[in-house]
Amino acid sequence: MPAMLAEDANLHLPPSQIETMLQGVVSRHLAKLERVALAAKCARGFDPERARMDDKRAFWTYALLDAQGFTAVVRAEDRIRMGADGLSDADIEAVQNHLAMLRTNDLVPTNRHILST
Repeated sequence: MPAMLAEDANLHLPPSQIETMLQGVVSRHLAKLERVALAAKCARGFDPERARMDDKRAFWTYALLDAQGFTAVVRAEDRIRMGADGLSDADIEAVQNHLAMLRTNDLVPTNRHILST
């Protein structure tokens, strides 16, 4: 029933209202991420270097998706840049595997330029 109501609803909101709504969502999500990060840092065996490398792997995954789109892969030139950024061969393979997993599970985010249109 709610989906049917949404179909007939006027969903054109003023930009200020959309911005206010998004700020609330982003603020709540950031607070959650901070709690998760704090819990991880307090856990026995927390390895700050491993956490930093995990962040780098995530950065490269989404940077490649942004640059190449849905079919993103780690190319030879990407391997060179990733290695220069401190990623090991295992880290680079993990990025490649993450890209494949996102595609397989239909979890590739939509690029900004597509959303803006």
